[in-house]
Amino acid sequence: MISLLDLQRSFLGYALGDTVGARPWIVANGLSTDQRLRIYRNNAVVGFEKAMQATFPALVRLGGIDWFNQMAQAYQRVNPSRSGDLNDVGGDFPAFLADHLSGGEYEYFSDVALLEWSYQQCLCEFPVSPKNFDQLGQHLQEDLSQLRFQVAAPTRAIQSNYPLFEIWNQNRSEREPIAPIDLRRGTSRVLVIRRTDHVEVREVSAPVFTLLRAFSSPPPSRSTYSLGYLILFNLCSRWRPAGT
Repeated sequence: MISLLDLQRSFLGYALGDTVGARPWIVANGLSTDQRLRIYRNNAVVGFEKAMQATFPALVRLGGIDWFNQMAQAYQRVNPSRSGDLNDVGGDFPAFLADHLSGGEYEYFSDVALLEWSYQQCLCEFPVSPKNFDQLGQHLQEDLSQLRFQVAAPTRAIQSNYPLFEIWNQNRSEREPIAPIDLRRGTSRVLVIRRTDHVEVREVSAPVFTLLRAFSSPPPSRSTYSLGYLILFNLCSRWRPAGT
């Protein structure tokens, strides 16, 4: 007699694509064993694929639906969903693609996946408004080196060796025209920011990217102020290194 644990493992394996498993322990009763099990397999695989397609639309367009579904199924076998919320299933997909595509013609797909997952994360987070500016004046006569700033809005910063923003922007929707992209164009630095009513994606210069990434992880201090991204971006846009 099979143990409950082994039965559960066998059932899960079949639901995720194994060709052998729980059949001997399933009672037909009007439907064949395979017909019964296919109901759960279809729900597990098709539901997973649909959730992944919704999270990574640019990647679907870049690789094609057949390639994407094959990668999603391979990913599901090693990263089955452990949550009832399928919005969470794509968290390890960028790293999965990086391992499988490293050194190949399409290794930039993992960067696209990271951007799209960052978009999904920001979309599910609550927007935050800047605050504490009314208290900032109290510190203007103190040692300003003790002040620390952080980016108020949920933000992700991504740096890629490829023209990531251009690739994503041309492939995020079927309505977008596709033009040739030179993958050797150079490094792209992209910010994904949660606004009040939408998620903004924009490419920024190296100085702005470096400064914002530093603000995103400030060291502990006595005084920390939330700095609105738009205000910070305007400041950085006008900033120039001395001597230029």
